Amino acid sequence: MLQMRVVGNLGAQLRNILDGEVTTMSRGLRRAVDRTATAVHTDLRGQVTGAGLGAGLAAAWRKQVYPGTPRRTLRPAGLVWSKATALHEAFERGAVVLPRRGSFLLIPSKAAEALGADVVSTTVSRKGGSIPGNARRRRSSLEEAARKLGVPIVSARPGNAIRKAGDPSARSRGYILLTPTRASQSRLVALYFASRGAKPVLLFTLVRQTRVPRRLDIAGAASRAQATLASNVSSALAAGG
Repeated sequence: MLQMRVVGNLGAQLRNILDGEVTTMSRGLRRAVDRTATAVHTDLRGQVTGAGLGAGLAAAWRKQVYPGTPRRTLRPAGLVWSKATALHEAFERGAVVLPRRGSFLLIPSKAAEALGADVVSTTVSRKGGSIPGNARRRRSSLEEAARKLGVPIVSARPGNAIRKAGDPSARSRGYILLTPTRASQSRLVALYFASRGAKPVLLFTLVRQTRVPRRLDIAGAASRAQATLASNVSSALAAGG
């Protein structure tokens, strides 16, 4: 009977020891995965801001570690994902951007930004439907720019792909002139004349298409994470708990 009690006590102690080891390992593994996922998250957000693509697109990178505390596991997982997949992928591989509506893409100038005529806010998606959650996106619109500036749009040539608006007689009070560039008849510029005789201000360059250069290295961030995960695991387990 004495032997059975000793074995029973040793069994309880062993279970407590093993349970503590599992808890320690679980915490260490989760910490290692969290550290690695955070590094990837920071890397990708830094790439976006470093490329000058704006804080909004950087914030579209999100991170989550599973399972949440205090649950224990020896197989934690870290997920870094994008809420703007199409944009992030386009800037990773480079892409040709074509207009979805009309014949031209509008590229606003610094002057258009200064005049507040560069973009408008809309709830309509690029595909023509409503944006979920009443979210809004920004887009350029020549007609809206003319409305904001209170001037008509006048075409330098008849029958071009952009609708003519306004009356040439209104040029005395200011207008936006659409005209081909000297380099290419397929590229237009929108010049703003505040009044008759005023110097023209470039508002928009209108192009049939444009190429988005490769600015992000998402695959590189993932590769770097794989290279550091083992090191993070070893460090976290060595630190204990």
